[in-house]
Parts: sequence; C-alpha cells; structure tokens
Amino acid sequence: DSSITVLIHELGRFNRLIGAVRRTSAALVRALNGEIVMSAELDGVRSAMALGAVPEAWRKVSYPTTRGLASYLDDLQERLAMLDAWVDVGPPDVCWLGGLMFPHAFITG
Repeated sequence: DSSITVLIHELGRFNRLIGAVRRTSAALVRALNGEIVMSAELDGVRSAMALGAVPEAWRKVSYPTTRGLASYLDDLQERLAMLDAWVDVGPPDVCWLGGLMFPHAFITG
C-alpha cells in the first residue's frame, strides 16, 4: 500500500529531526553545565535559542519554516500528532499536506 510507504518515509524524516533536537538539546545542557566543551554547533544552537530562532542544526534536517522557535515547536507537535493518528487509526481521509515533509510522495502515491 503506497500510503504505508509514504508514512514510513515521513516517520523516518521526522525521527531524524527529533533525533537532532534531542541530541543537540542534551549536549547543550551538558556544555552549559561544564561537562563537555561548547562546540561551534552547540554555540549556534544556544545563540539561536536565545534569540527565539530555530537552530541551524535543526533546520538542516527539518521542513522549511519561517517560524520562531516557540511557534516552530508548536507546529512540530501538531505534525507529530497527525503522524501518530495515522499510525494508530490508519491513513487520513483528508491529509494536511503542509504537515508532511515531502507531500509530493503522498500526492503521487
């Protein structure tokens, strides 16, 4: 079923994003606590967060966005909820294409 293939690929993309968010956030906490050296990437994450912006380390593996950090995290939560529902209930009758990282796959699937 093509919808399952689309879902698997979307889950992979979002898992990669969530992994980057978790990895950099945990490392930033460790750097701020003096447990590890603050790398250039972590300093970029820190600076972006201080400005309320989405860190570049996340943008590299994310969907395009112009949102600030708080709005981005709210939006990410909505996208993940859509995918959770897809996993739990099955393919949606109506799909929020903007909530997908690669909507073209859904359209052509």
